[in-house]
Formats: sequence, structure tokens, C-alpha cells
Amino acid sequence: MLDDEVEESRPWFISLLVGAGGWFAGLMMLLAVALVLKPTGAIFFYVIAIMLFAAARAMFSDSVKGVFSSQLGLTLSLAGQAAMLVALSESLRWLNSIQAVSFVLMLMQIGLVFLMPNYLHRLMSTLFACIAWAVATHFQGEGIVEAAMGGRASQSLNAGRMIAYGAGAWLFAWVPVLAAAWWVATKESKWVAAGRPSLMRPVMLGLLIGGACATYFSSPFAYGFAVGGAGILGPNWIAMWPLLSIVAALVMLCAAFRVQSRAGMGFCILAALANLGHLYYLLNISLLAKSAVMLLIGAVCISVLKLRSHRADDSGVKTAGKLEGTS
Repeated sequence: MLDDEVEESRPWFISLLVGAGGWFAGLMMLLAVALVLKPTGAIFFYVIAIMLFAAARAMFSDSVKGVFSSQLGLTLSLAGQAAMLVALSESLRWLNSIQAVSFVLMLMQIGLVFLMPNYLHRLMSTLFACIAWAVATHFQGEGIVEAAMGGRASQSLNAGRMIAYGAGAWLFAWVPVLAAAWWVATKESKWVAAGRPSLMRPVMLGLLIGGACATYFSSPFAYGFAVGGAGILGPNWIAMWPLLSIVAALVMLCAAFRVQSRAGMGFCILAALANLGHLYYLLNISLLAKSAVMLLIGAVCISVLKLRSHRADDSGVKTAGKLEGTS
């Protein structure tokens, strides 16, 4: 029998592989339906999506248990999400706006969190909602930054203004996600006491992963790796985002540590290292200067660790002295 408690105890890497397999199977199922029925128009995809969501909800019901039914429900739901994406793209084509489609998809994923009573499905829906929010706000923030900078052709601004605009776009996209993840983590005792751990734990982990991997979700199809031009970060204002994402990953690491989520801590550490490597690649300075920066970062980290250990030893000595005095 596979219920939420068993799924939660499953190793995170197994859940990751199962989720990826479910997504691939969902796409293949949608492709098979498309080849057999030869769909035309958005109405057909809406109908197919609703039918697949209903079938997935039936597979997740309390009367149906087992690994097969759980993974079949995940596959049906992912196929329905793919069908809904196609339908929305067709319906909202007249808007010519990826932001509109992304916002609607985000609302759909939030609804699926409450509709589908499955741990892995709720985790993936929360993560997909973060991705949809990131894609929408990334393009919106990019437009705001480019308007403030005078358009794409304006690359003559000083580094300070470029960094300010880039930071503003990043904060516009990711402060809401980071705030939501921190709030959910700090309120763990309250939602556990309210009997909602099966709903909130996967949501919390999805928010932690989404916040830690902020930069890569912001522009998944064409991320700015360009280096060169004036300024230490190059002409691309988005080049500074890995630095901010390192901070975001460390904040999410603190939140994951607070709730003792090993999977969340692991993802946050990997995300911080990936963003650090990305920042190292983007810095428009010599290799010798990059090495000096890395040495400086390492020295700061070691100093913080030593200071923390020294304070812990001092507090232990003081506690032992108080115990001896009372005895």
C-alpha cells in the first residue's frame, strides 16, 4: 500500500526519478491520443484535459491503493496538464503573451495541489507553479528593466545602474516565492497541529526547491550565459542573478534546516554550488582574479565556521560552570 506517509518516507532521488518518469509517460500518452484521435482546436484539448484530471483524481482516491495506481494517476495528471498547456496556448494566442499563459498555468497548478491528494503530485505541482511564476515574472521584469535602461540597444549604462536594474528584476520575480517558503517553514508547528501535514509538507518542499533553483527557473529556454563587454559582469544585466540566487539558496537552506528536511537541504546545497559555478563562469575578470575571489570566499567560510565553533565551545563551558555552581 502506498499512501502519503509511505511516499514521504521514500528517498528523494527515487521520488525524483518517479516524477520524471511520470512526466515522460504523460507526454507519450498525450502523443498517442493525438495520433489516434487527430485533435483539432483548443476545445478538444480542454475536454481531454478534464477527462484525464478526473481519471487521475480517481486513481488517488482512498479506495484505490498501490504503486501502480499511484503512478498511473500521476501519469494521467501530467498528460492532462500537457493537454491543458496546449489548449491554453491555442486559446490565448491572440494575446501574444507568454505571461498570460504562465499565470493561468500557475493558478491551475495551485488548484491541483488541493485537488490531488498525493505527496509527489503536490510537490511537483508546487514546483511547477514556481516555474510558471518565474517564467511570467522574468519576462515582465525583463521588460521593466529594458524600459528603464532605454531598450535593448542601451548597453552604455554604468555598471552600478545595470546591477540596480538587474537586482530589481530578480527581486520582483523571487521575493514572493522566498517569502512564501519561509512563512510555510516557520509555521510548521501550527499546520501540523491543525492536522495538515499531508498538504503542507510537499508544498513546503516544493517551495524550498523552487526558491533554491530560482535563477534556472527564471528563463529555462534561453538563459543568459554571455560574457564580455564593459563591466565586471558583462553587458547582460541578468548575469548578476547567480549571485542573488546563491543568497536565495542559502536562505532556503536555513529554512530546510529549521524543519529538518534532508531533501530540501540537499537540493539547496546543490543549487548554491551550481549558482556559484555559474557566477564564476560569468565574471568578466582574469582567471587569477577569479582564483583570488574563490580563495577569499573560502577564507570567509572557514572563518565563520571557526567563529561559530568557538562560540559553541564558550557556551558549553559557561553551561558547565553554571551546573557546577548549582550543584
